[in-house]
Amino acid sequence: MKQFKLTQNTDTGGTHLQKITALVPSELVAKFGKPARFDGYKVSGAFVFSDQYNGNVFTLYDWKSTSLYSNSEERPSEFWSASTPREIHIGGRGDPASFIGWLEEEMKEVPKTKE
Repeated sequence: MKQFKLTQNTDTGGTHLQKITALVPSELVAKFGKPARFDGYKVSGAFVFSDQYNGNVFTLYDWKSTSLYSNSEERPSEFWSASTPREIHIGGRGDPASFIGWLEEEMKEVPKTKE
């Protein structure tokens, strides 16, 4: 049974950093589609999920990782098509443990990108 669903239009107000992890951006895109545009400055894209049972909201996003924030970083298109792990932030409101466990299981189903 799916516990979380992608809900790009959900209000993310009140969410905050829960964990920083390394994930392969192209695998996130393969699993969940293109990330939603976000603030266009510190965050180039994000995935927003809601908990079907408790209404908790969680986000996956790049934080200050692209040329939108610093010219020394890669362009957003390069970041989201990368086939090697990048730093991804997990934000949310609510206990992130169940979301992180769900995400780990979901990502196991994605064919791994070859370097």
